[in-house]
Amino acid sequence: MNSTSDTANDLRNICNTVCKTPKSDCYNNCYNDDCHITNYQNGCVPYQQCHKPQRYDPGICYFTSIITPLSDIKPDYSGCTGSVEFRMRRKNKTVTLQWESFTGTIVSIGIDKLTVVQSICNTPPYKIYFPIMVKMGGDSVNAHIVIDPYQPNNKGNIFFKIPKTTNENTIIEIYASCVSWIVD
Repeated sequence: MNSTSDTANDLRNICNTVCKTPKSDCYNNCYNDDCHITNYQNGCVPYQQCHKPQRYDPGICYFTSIITPLSDIKPDYSGCTGSVEFRMRRKNKTVTLQWESFTGTIVSIGIDKLTVVQSICNTPPYKIYFPIMVKMGGDSVNAHIVIDPYQPNNKGNIFFKIPKTTNENTIIEIYASCVSWIVD
């Protein structure tokens, strides 16, 4: 077994996964040890600049969900336009739910809560409220997230309660945060 040949092949494979570009020759133009530098100079964009790196997070469950009645949802981190990334972790008897910052437009009049369509398990033993910050129409205001274990599963059991009813086409930004609770 030739270790030099294996190393060169490994470097080519790494380069091919690290570089992403509209140029079709970037993926296959990796024939030297400094391929990532050469390809970057030729117009390749490192893969890390196109996609968020995956991390090893034991015990964390990732899920994305749409938020109703929002339209034009733009998340800050995940890049999954139209939905928001949530992370949930249970360690011993403590559950933590975290979400990324996102913006969206409320197209209805009189809305006082936003519903996360995805229901979760490991809910608290009773309804909990946790204060969060939101930006509505350019003003930062206090709001809260509600985790409701008694909501029917098909209705969603995570809500962002906003402090005032909305007008048509209100732009809202929900800042990233997390909430924890204890389960039985």
